[in-house]
Amino acid sequence: MGMQVFPASLCLAALCLSGCGQSSGNAGLDATVDVGGLELSGPVDALQDADTDATPAADLAPADSTDTKGDVLDAAALDAEVALPIGCPPDPTPSWAPPITGSSAVAPPPGRQCALPGWPAPTAAKPLAFTFASDVLALPMGGQVDRCMIWQDLDGDGLEDLTFLMAPDSPIGGRKLVIARGQSNGTLKVEVHGTKLMGLPFDCAVADLEHDGHPELLVTTLPGLAVLELTGAKAGSLVNAKFLPGVYPFGWSVSVTDLTGDGVPDVYLSTNLDVGIQGKYVCGNADAPYVLCCLDVASAACMQTKAGASDLSSCCVGAPPPSPHVVLRNQAGVLVDDSAKFAVDAGAGMTVTPHDIDRDGHTDLFIGDDFGQHGWFINRGDGFAPLKKQVGMRPYAHIMGSAVADFDGDHRDDLLVTDWGPATLYHATAAGFEDASAAWGVWPDTIDTVNWAAFAEDWDRDGSPDYAMTVSSATTPGKVGQVEDGDSSIFLPGYHLVGQNQGGHFAVQKLPWPNGLISDFTSPVGAAGDYDHDGDLDLFLTYGNGEIGVWRNDTQQGNHWLNVHAVDGVGPVLGALVQVWAQGHVQELQVLAATGWGAKHAPVARFGLGSVAKIDLVRVWWPSGKITDLPVPAIDQDLTVKMP
Repeated sequence: MGMQVFPASLCLAALCLSGCGQSSGNAGLDATVDVGGLELSGPVDALQDADTDATPAADLAPADSTDTKGDVLDAAALDAEVALPIGCPPDPTPSWAPPITGSSAVAPPPGRQCALPGWPAPTAAKPLAFTFASDVLALPMGGQVDRCMIWQDLDGDGLEDLTFLMAPDSPIGGRKLVIARGQSNGTLKVEVHGTKLMGLPFDCAVADLEHDGHPELLVTTLPGLAVLELTGAKAGSLVNAKFLPGVYPFGWSVSVTDLTGDGVPDVYLSTNLDVGIQGKYVCGNADAPYVLCCLDVASAACMQTKAGASDLSSCCVGAPPPSPHVVLRNQAGVLVDDSAKFAVDAGAGMTVTPHDIDRDGHTDLFIGDDFGQHGWFINRGDGFAPLKKQVGMRPYAHIMGSAVADFDGDHRDDLLVTDWGPATLYHATAAGFEDASAAWGVWPDTIDTVNWAAFAEDWDRDGSPDYAMTVSSATTPGKVGQVEDGDSSIFLPGYHLVGQNQGGHFAVQKLPWPNGLISDFTSPVGAAGDYDHDGDLDLFLTYGNGEIGVWRNDTQQGNHWLNVHAVDGVGPVLGALVQVWAQGHVQELQVLAATGWGAKHAPVARFGLGSVAKIDLVRVWWPSGKITDLPVPAIDQDLTVKMP
């Protein structure tokens, strides 16, 4: 059936996408392929699965205007002969993450390094425009939204839904589950469900634990990790809530991803025991403009003698009490505590971001601790290798949120983290990460804030990722270290932030909280999704003391886009890597369901194409190591690709 094609030597990326030297092979046979002097060994179908169902765009029925989904391409059912080269060789493994060998290794993913930098579209000239849309989400009176919000298709109708929890009406009542179901006409239909869920939620995630197409809602609370059954939920019905067996410490953040590569979601639970910070810490500028707060009495006394000194970090010798995290491995729908095997973190964890940062086929985790270190936990297939300050990150911080994206277009994935005080943009290099916050303009608008959930999305669809973040506390200059001192006079009117990527720096603007509300020390969360089906992403954000608002994306750009749904027979394939090639340039996104604590989005690869009206190739690299190539799909649509 499909023809296997391998270039005899490495062509320029733009030429390779049109065709290089050709030869044929048979799927399933072992082969060693020379690509520009680099030998790629392994099964042919792991190096490239050219047996794709790539139905020519002209033969595909037009997408239903009442449906958000467009073409569905099944890589297992062959309708066309496709002859496409491998393209780039695999990216070189970072020096700080040696390659995996043995049974945990898979065929390396397709590379990006021979592609041209950036994306072939001009940087957006018009500023981002978000409008507070008060009429989109009508909620019951008196309800306060908890720290749980998700944008994802829960009922399999192809329309994504907004899900969140609200505080109970009475001290002895259960929390309410709200599902605002997406409608084909670009509206949301609100359903309110009762639950028996007790305890204050701190984070949540959607997981199809049994991999049967019926997802559950996982919620971290003070009593433990709760599971809410969503199947069959109807407006007004009582949703069953149960706690998983086992004794877990105070769970703060929950992340769902496939850590073991077996095709089912596992759960990482970061824990944050009560560190007792009220009245027991002193803050100062250790490496200005960053704020550093220490917990123990000895450190506080030291800081008082060195306030503002460059060596202030030497005072922070104490640490929060141990708070070991938990890995729950999914074994046939049952979560098994496998923490000892994976060598998890033991700090007061606040945020967890899944991302295959070294591109070896195993999902890694960025973990940010509060009052402690932060860094990457590299997945070796059967455990983690912790990499914290060894890769160039600050040794001490108060991390709340995190997001990964290739902001500078150099085909390495960068990291944005939120903090108590200024946020940080870490630029990825071959040797690790460098602080690029000053150069990219991240500091000025975050220096006197406490910022939380972080998103990395292409808000203007120009091909370069932008960011958004929630802000809880905006203070008068120099007062951010006093947000818990009880002095309400330091707080300013509240806002959230969005940063538009200008190719070397961010143009930052504020999203003011409605009604002139004053900021305070809360924990705002959010989600990103296209509720009105106009091709760009809107924002759902909490603000104030539990209010929720919709900020509609009204940016006028006229840019093109493509959303790629990488699925198996049941649902999204977490960890799948999707590339879009055009004119020798490439964009790459991983299919994940969260960017970090409090920031949730649909497990879809959403690409902004800018002025590019024709793409050359969509390539999906599956966690199994197989590759599916789809030539020249139509743009401005939702494209579903089924795993072979």
